[in-house]
Amino acid sequence: MRCINKKIGKLLFLYEFEKLSPEQKDLFEAHLLECDYCFQQLHNLAPVVKKMRDDPYAFYPALVTRPKTPWYKKLLSFIKSMIWQPVWASAPLARPAFVVALLALVVLIGVQFWPGSPQNYAGLARIEPVRYIPLNTKGAYDRTNAEQLFIEGMQLYAKHQYLRAATKLDSARAYNPEDIGTQFYLGLNYLLAEKPDSAIIYFQKVIANGDNPFIEKSHWYLGNAWLLREDAKQALEEFEKVRKINGTYKWKAEEILNNINKLNKDARK
Repeated sequence: MRCINKKIGKLLFLYEFEKLSPEQKDLFEAHLLECDYCFQQLHNLAPVVKKMRDDPYAFYPALVTRPKTPWYKKLLSFIKSMIWQPVWASAPLARPAFVVALLALVVLIGVQFWPGSPQNYAGLARIEPVRYIPLNTKGAYDRTNAEQLFIEGMQLYAKHQYLRAATKLDSARAYNPEDIGTQFYLGLNYLLAEKPDSAIIYFQKVIANGDNPFIEKSHWYLGNAWLLREDAKQALEEFEKVRKINGTYKWKAEEILNNINKLNKDARK
């Protein structure tokens, strides 16, 4: 994932510390609506900035001392002090057995946690929540039923309660069946809840509406839904469309296309 406009993206830290002019702030906030990378960076940075504001002196020692010890040396030092040194010093005869046991432990951890190659199409799916920025409007106004239900649904979505969110969004859709945003997030919630059949219906509705802000994302997530269905042909078609759009998901789509082709090749052997 990369920033779609580095000239604007570099304003991120100034934005977080409220050092931008009103014009720059408006420009950066418009950029956030389009750039997944900067939104994620802003999300990751927020707790650090809050801590610095609340207790700036807590960061002073770290800034002055600037520790240079690499993480792997710290890990080796910890292993040596907690495990290796006591055994080595107190039980010389146990040293060979200890070395073998330590190597076996490393191999076991590697087998358990090292990601292997996916053996099916569903294993290629890359399904992650899409950032959602609620629109904060100034001044009070009466929300429609659809708007209120959508807000409640997206609050559940933010809490990873995807099926409950889908229920709320479906109620919002009943009031406003043509709203593309509601259709897209309905599909996404069903997909995140591992219900690809329902997700496919709503992504296809968004795509059928033609050019809209959710078109690329809908092709991307529709391709992933077809992967969960083990339908490689349909998935290939969707990821090819993502690649041709040449947008945010292009590189991810090309990676999955390569992986699908590899699985197809292995299946023919």
